[in-house]
Amino acid sequence: MSTLGKFFAVLVLIFAIAVAVANMVLFAQRQDWKGKYDEALDAKGRAEQNLKVETERYNTNLDAQSKEIERLNVQLDNARGMLAALQTAKARAEEDSKQIHIQFEDLRASYDKMARNLETLIERNETLAAELRTAETQAASDRRAREAAEDKALQMTREVERLAGELKRANERLAKAELEIEKLRGELAKLMQLLEGAGEKLELPAAPAVPLIEGKVQEIGDLPTSLVILNVGEDDGVYVGLRFIVYRGAKYVGDAVVEQVFQDYCAARPIRGTLVENVKPGDDVSTKLGLEVPLAEAGS
Repeated sequence: MSTLGKFFAVLVLIFAIAVAVANMVLFAQRQDWKGKYDEALDAKGRAEQNLKVETERYNTNLDAQSKEIERLNVQLDNARGMLAALQTAKARAEEDSKQIHIQFEDLRASYDKMARNLETLIERNETLAAELRTAETQAASDRRAREAAEDKALQMTREVERLAGELKRANERLAKAELEIEKLRGELAKLMQLLEGAGEKLELPAAPAVPLIEGKVQEIGDLPTSLVILNVGEDDGVYVGLRFIVYRGAKYVGDAVVEQVFQDYCAARPIRGTLVENVKPGDDVSTKLGLEVPLAEAGS
């Protein structure tokens, strides 16, 4: 056999083997297709069932989403209303911000003015502090001078009180002396009557003539001096020791003896139990008892 024949023989053999293999594969595939067909039918049933379930679930979700969309639309409307309110509030806030800015500028101007006033007050305070220190120094000096003056016034007050006490005691002694004089005058009058009854005459030295001086009480001195001021003085013949009778109309008030004499007035002290409180400005005074004052009242 030639080479070409061998080649064709081998080629036929290979073709036969390939056909046999193809038949075997085809037979095997026919058996699998039936099983796959059954499986496909089962899968189709399950898919339809799943599709139904998914469709129902989708419809349920769709209803829920519709309600959610409606709720979201309501919220959107509310949000739009809130946005409009916020925009209005924003505009109002911007206007308020402008007003606040204007007020801030005014406050800053006021603050600057207050700062300047504070600086002025600080300067004035420093000036016042310096003046206060000077015043305190002067006050300390014045206080020492016042204390010295108060001490001196206290000493003078004590001296016045001492002199007033001595004057009171002197007045008491003077009143007692006047009583003794009156008593001696009474005894002398009795003695003269006895001598005249016995036929003897006793010549006594004549008493000095008392000038007739009339005036008025001008004012009452302060206690404890207890002096009354009369509107007659040295020009009218008044001298220290001269006694005046004080009366008011036809009423006897008391007696007063001159202690100090000036040109046109004098100071007299009430005597013989006469209280200075009983003497009043405008009362009449006289060195001699006139007819308008009864003797009974003068001696009382």
